[in-house]
Amino acid sequence: MKTKLFLAALALLLVPSMASADTVTVFFHTPGLLGSLGTSTFTTGGVTVQGWVWDNNTQTWVPADLWRRNNPGDHGFGVCSEGTSNCQTGGGNVNELSNQLNQELITVTIPNSATWVSVQLSSLDCNSSSTCADDEEGLLYASNIGPNTNPLSVPWTQFLSVGGTLGNFEPTFFIPAGVADFNTIAFYPFGDSIHNDFLVMAVTYQVPEPGTLMLLGAGLLGLAGIARRKLS
Repeated sequence: MKTKLFLAALALLLVPSMASADTVTVFFHTPGLLGSLGTSTFTTGGVTVQGWVWDNNTQTWVPADLWRRNNPGDHGFGVCSEGTSNCQTGGGNVNELSNQLNQELITVTIPNSATWVSVQLSSLDCNSSSTCADDEEGLLYASNIGPNTNPLSVPWTQFLSVGGTLGNFEPTFFIPAGVADFNTIAFYPFGDSIHNDFLVMAVTYQVPEPGTLMLLGAGLLGLAGIARRKLS
């Protein structure tokens, strides 16, 4: 009887533990190279970031170099699709994620076993507007297929519109439950192309704790032991 009670208690421990997870936040503005990375792909903290630009000739999204900033109010990854020299001197509209000169986007992919929690953007301001009517804006898309040559094609799904807020140039946006299990999010600027640029500063995701898997196995063994004893 004592053995049965012990195994039953062990199985019950499984219920609260399954809800626990490790939360991981990855910041993109430090440490490392600033300015142009000279590559369209960057991986850190289990996260893969890719820069893209729209090719009018082929009508597809093609890789574009990522550009990293670490200035007051301007933190994180943008896209450099106009050439390194132009990005160096062109300011935010050129070396951030923008659609002023070229249509650009950034995709971020988390591990397959993870779920999204939130994303933080930077330089998402109101362009000196006292009412924030001229705020910088963006769209977020989700997919389970990972980065590809045409990230905004089907089955990509638009799920969130983001915009600047007064006094907060680096807001955090929480990912809705309906798309939290998608492994890739695409960040795309839209709206007034003259004043539309921002940076992808950080992402937060959750992964199951290793202890959860061990407890899951122990719980299942416990239930199996109880059932076997009853049958015998």
